[in-house]
Amino acid sequence: MKARIFFGTALAAGMFVLASCGGTDQSGPGAAPGASDYELSISNASALKVWKKVASGDSHACAIDTSKSLWCWGDNQFGQLGIGLTGLDNNQGQPRKVKPAKVWKAVTGGYSHTCGIRTDGTLWCWGNNGGYQLGVTLLGSSTAGPVKVGTAKNWAAVAAGWNHTCGRKTDNSLWCWGSNWYGQIGNGTNTEQQTPLQIGVGSKWTSFAGGQGHTCGRKSDGTLWCWGYNYYGQLGDGATADQKDPVQESSFDTHWSQVTAGDIFTCAKKSDGTVWCWGSNGWGQLGGGPGPIMVKSPQQVTGAWTSVSAGENHACARKSNGTLWCWGANNLGQLGNGGFVRSDVPVQSGTAKNWRQISVGGAFACATNTLNALYCWGGNPSGQLATGKLGGKFSPTQIGADNTWSYIGAGSYHTCVVKSGELWCTGSNFSGQLGLNDSANVQDLTLVSSNNWTKVEGGQSHTCASRSDNSLWCAGMGSDGQLGAGNNSGTQAFVEVLGGSTWSSFRTGWYHTCGIKTNGTLWCWGDNEYGQLGEGSTVNRNSPVQESTSAATWTAVSVGNYFSCALNAGALYCWGQASAGQVGDGTTVAMRKSPVQVGGATDWTTIACGQNFACGIRAGALYCWGNNFSGNLGTGDTSSSKIPVQVGILTNWSSVSAENLHACALRTDHTAWCWGKNDQGQVNGSNLSEYNPVEIGSSTDWQSITAGYEHTCAQKTDGTIWCWGSNEYGQLGDGTAWSLTPKANTSRTP
Repeated sequence: MKARIFFGTALAAGMFVLASCGGTDQSGPGAAPGASDYELSISNASALKVWKKVASGDSHACAIDTSKSLWCWGDNQFGQLGIGLTGLDNNQGQPRKVKPAKVWKAVTGGYSHTCGIRTDGTLWCWGNNGGYQLGVTLLGSSTAGPVKVGTAKNWAAVAAGWNHTCGRKTDNSLWCWGSNWYGQIGNGTNTEQQTPLQIGVGSKWTSFAGGQGHTCGRKSDGTLWCWGYNYYGQLGDGATADQKDPVQESSFDTHWSQVTAGDIFTCAKKSDGTVWCWGSNGWGQLGGGPGPIMVKSPQQVTGAWTSVSAGENHACARKSNGTLWCWGANNLGQLGNGGFVRSDVPVQSGTAKNWRQISVGGAFACATNTLNALYCWGGNPSGQLATGKLGGKFSPTQIGADNTWSYIGAGSYHTCVVKSGELWCTGSNFSGQLGLNDSANVQDLTLVSSNNWTKVEGGQSHTCASRSDNSLWCAGMGSDGQLGAGNNSGTQAFVEVLGGSTWSSFRTGWYHTCGIKTNGTLWCWGDNEYGQLGEGSTVNRNSPVQESTSAATWTAVSVGNYFSCALNAGALYCWGQASAGQVGDGTTVAMRKSPVQVGGATDWTTIACGQNFACGIRAGALYCWGNNFSGNLGTGDTSSSKIPVQVGILTNWSSVSAENLHACALRTDHTAWCWGKNDQGQVNGSNLSEYNPVEIGSSTDWQSITAGYEHTCAQKTDGTIWCWGSNEYGQLGDGTAWSLTPKANTSRTP
């Protein structure tokens, strides 16, 4: 469902360098301080004005204060914060000091690693080293604290890309190391480089930047050169062929003064104050107004600028009057203008006129002003906004204080709940799936309407809900007919599903929906590429169509990505995509266009479909089948199964919910258990896939549970709602997912 890859922000290296006033190396070569050497920053409102420079990675950031101490916060899965800890459960929502103190003059953040230069000229890196991006031979290892890169003491600047790094020495020589899939090291090969290697021997480099798989640098003669990945024209040489050696940008200009590399685009500034961008433009990140989705040569961004910084799919720049402007993607408020609408041209971020330095990250940005205060805005799933809060949750967190909720439904990146006839929703709203008559994401439960709502289910980008009169209503993406309203149009408000007020139950999938009418018949609509509507064809339907058996004894239905399952008088039937064994009939054929019975049992009571697997309960025993890549079958391993296999030996399971690659279930003793993919904490706080059901806390008062794509929500017997896992789009509803405008770090400061 979410096929998105984030890459580290690579800023102009010169932006990170602070004045060097001496200092001593307090650790031996290669030594990594222990966890006890790190300090938690202390809240002190009088200490706000201390920040000098900030550098943003993909989901983390670091800053150096006026005492030359280094602080990092945000995502720490690979130890990229340098605080002696690793793992998503050690993400930090406020700055943590990197030891030793008062010795740092430069820092850069990559996708999942960080590098810094100390005042003695030594270079240190930490975090993920899967591609040798740390410059030390610890392949596949992560380091929780700084390790020294070689023995040189003349490093002047450093910039990190996704899985590679480059550094400049005081003699203006450029050195690169790490992953080299596309030639981003610039040494004429595609071979990984474990330790720093000089690029362009004899050349004098003054600034440089690294992106996803490309690198750009400015020479002392003012020319600009790029190398590496070039599919989107991000090298600016007028072509799209990858380059293993530096090639000059197509204008051959000699007035370039700064360069910054985003995900798969590049921006640079000339000495006359003009900014130029090139490469991918799918989100308007080139800032030149509506235009082609890729530009292979430099294109001017209107305005006069003093500096520019590029991130994943957006960029920001500062004007000489101290104002800050951004352009490109804005799905998490990363443009800082108070909205979510992308912009193809620069829009002002806030109203302040005293900005000094900006550093753009994956879907967020941080900046310092002339008062040395630090501000951040945009997405906050890992705490990268330094507000003292973490976006994601690794254990159940209560959502609001209300205890009158009656039904909960988790969509892929959104959550909706019902209470006293009211429908409330939070999270992703790109397609209008929250039914709020707009497309703005929401990070707190927000009232949709009070129309006697009884149940709600969230799909990939659409939501369906029923009313007390048995009518069914849907909102959001409708491109495949999944709204069931007789057309392929999406809607930001709920529209009634055709078929009248006759619906007793329903379930939403990625792009299709199924429902059971009060007369026991089963109907589906939407995407039918694999026969998942069960009506015998592969033709999409934008209004409900009855499944091919025309049975009138259906009691429950569940919908996966591209398949469906339902119970008919206790017998289990599945249909649709079957290549992973998710239909459970012992085969892995491409598809089943009509319902096929799973085994011969007739005592099934519950069914739940995930991405390409399913789970069900019969006689109190829990069974799962299909793909098992992440241990989502709960059988203790990753072996897939074409038929139902029992999960453990207990027979006291009461309900089960599945989505994407994890599942959760309740037992009759009201304990909650989850298993499968866990990278966002959607199972528990370990962040490692769980191959067997693991208990969620120790509570024995769980009443219902529902799994979303990367999050989970559950209700207790007292009516309260609890959620955990990813919160990138506000789907946890606790108000910590993002900041739409620059927000000061006031909760925790050094």
